[in-house]
Amino acid sequence: MVLRSLRFRLTLWSTLALAVILAASGLFWHLYLSRQLHILVDERLLLIAEDVSAFHFAAHDGLPLMEQPGADHCEKLENFIRSHNWGSFVQVVNGRGNIACSSSNLKDFHLPLDKAALQNAAQGRPHFETIRTLTPAPLRLLTFPIVMQGRVTDL
Repeated sequence: MVLRSLRFRLTLWSTLALAVILAASGLFWHLYLSRQLHILVDERLLLIAEDVSAFHFAAHDGLPLMEQPGADHCEKLENFIRSHNWGSFVQVVNGRGNIACSSSNLKDFHLPLDKAALQNAAQGRPHFETIRTLTPAPLRLLTFPIVMQGRVTDL
């Protein structure tokens, strides 16, 4: 008898409607904020990559195009990264695919370079991807080409 009362049915329908509205709203906000977070992280990664590229370019100033700077360059790069308080992983790969420098927080780990990243870098375009190998949380990875004299020399 209680299940057929008008009060019960109105309460049931209003509860269901509220649950659907809350679930749809929660899904919308989750997707929207997730997308905005990706955009903000990508923008920050681009700014860091441009600063590291400018630092790396300044270290190459006066050297022939494919010649690498001295051994103390990696230590100076590490100091540059830490002086800006970036907790980011930084890895510089030379034109031959060898790691020229990497930040100390990477230790012996090498950030992966996939085929799409190399193709985009060869064309002078940055490449974003998400990897899940280094940390328990997903890691946003940017492959940024360092262009000198119109040629991609390092990543």
